[in-house]
Amino acid sequence: MIDIDPLEGWLSTPLGELSPQRIRELQTEAHEGLETLAAYLDNPPRRPDLRDGMRGLFWLRYSPAGFASADVPRAQAVYRRIFEMGGAGSMDAQRAVLTLLGGSADPQTVPFWLEMVDLTKPRDKFRQERVTLSLAALALIAIRRDEAAAYDALHQLTRHANPAIRAQAVLYLRHAYADAGRPVPEAVLTDMFLVATQDKAFEPRFQARRLLRVSGQPVPLDNPGGVYDFKVMMLRNKRIYRTITARSEQTLADLQRFIQHAFAWDNDHLYCFYMNGRKYDDHYQFACAYEEDRPPWASEAVIGELGLVKKHRFLYHFDYGDDHLFEVEVVDIRPDVREGNYPRLIDSHGKAPAQYY
Repeated sequence: MIDIDPLEGWLSTPLGELSPQRIRELQTEAHEGLETLAAYLDNPPRRPDLRDGMRGLFWLRYSPAGFASADVPRAQAVYRRIFEMGGAGSMDAQRAVLTLLGGSADPQTVPFWLEMVDLTKPRDKFRQERVTLSLAALALIAIRRDEAAAYDALHQLTRHANPAIRAQAVLYLRHAYADAGRPVPEAVLTDMFLVATQDKAFEPRFQARRLLRVSGQPVPLDNPGGVYDFKVMMLRNKRIYRTITARSEQTLADLQRFIQHAFAWDNDHLYCFYMNGRKYDDHYQFACAYEEDRPPWASEAVIGELGLVKKHRFLYHFDYGDDHLFEVEVVDIRPDVREGNYPRLIDSHGKAPAQYY
């Protein structure tokens, strides 16, 4: 399991803060750990556990120096052997080697990362993490080396057949330009507008719209002048719900305030929305401005700009102490708007529980 975003981990200690001697020391430690692991693979015990052969390699995984360039081909070969061998400790060994390879930010690894995105086998529990590490590694190469091949690889992967990979590719493509302070090329912006408006999956649409916003480009407004109907259900008891309609031009902050009103609760705690329905996924989060010192904030999340479609579900989290969770479903999107104030309540079912126990 990834404990932090790999790109964030690699960028947390800039290489410029390390002396050349310290970089050599870290790369020497990585080299020794790699050779120890390779020797273990050459002569495994009867019941191998790859964690026994790592000898500190795991704790080096977010070393800002990664592997020395001369060790990169060797590390790639060792990784392939770990993948084929599998068994006990395989996930930890894969994580350690790939994370150090990613931290190397070596342009010669671009083809390797493209290979890793589609590498899999039956019962491959590490696949999603391998994809994330691969895309983040391409972004790091782009940021640190200004490597055209890495930018091109990420751009290429925004067209992948797997929507989850497309979404992550867009996310890391955004980081590759924004974190490096480089403008997004016009051709990429054109493609991102197409993803934002035409991709059938929510996550790529959402990430493409975020890239456009960060790049200072207009974000498509769906259903202008219309309304969205949201069924807001308590996760603890989905028979208790409120259906609320809001204008396309209103924000998630507007919706949040009315949710509190509809359940007759005070609006006196922090909150956030997770637009992919996964709690604590920062890549899809809109928080209140009191919680985060930088956007994206719920007050800036225009409902019609989120790429929502009917039946899409997301998560509303209110009061992190009492941990109130609501599932929000888009039950209808209508072009017609009646006169009056919005958001408004259009259906109510079940008595809301007391806010405080």
